[in-house]
Amino acid sequence: MEQQLIAVVDGSRARYFSVGTRTTPSGEEKNKLTEVETLVNPENRLKDGEIFSETRPGTRAGAGGATAHGVDDRRDAHHTETDRKFAKQVLAKMAELIEETDVTYAILAAGPKMLGHLRDNRGLLPRVDVGELPKHLTELSAHDLCLRLEAASLLRC
Repeated sequence: MEQQLIAVVDGSRARYFSVGTRTTPSGEEKNKLTEVETLVNPENRLKDGEIFSETRPGTRAGAGGATAHGVDDRRDAHHTETDRKFAKQVLAKMAELIEETDVTYAILAAGPKMLGHLRDNRGLLPRVDVGELPKHLTELSAHDLCLRLEAASLLRC
């Protein structure tokens, strides 16, 4: 059986699973996921008020008591850059795990925006076949994740 690795990613956490086998009572062999590593992005776990000086985006009081006016404090750009950096860290760790265990097939499951950042940096991975699933799945148990991947025809559980 080929070695497989699954990375389930969102902006604040990446979970890595290896794929093993289990035997059902009827004697059939099925895949079983085991979580092998977790990577955390602490910056994306912070609230905006802990990162930015203004707790509400978009307004600043005018000088001398004048009415407030709209401003762009670049929060979206900051969050996008944080996600890009985390995507690189996720793939670097994934490359390390792939090299350690001679993985030949990998699956990336992430929300559409994060999956885009991961695709942009796929060159960081060694040459392996990679399946993708554009879904937020980081909160699922290993068993539920396996079933979701099976429903997407990426894995047989």
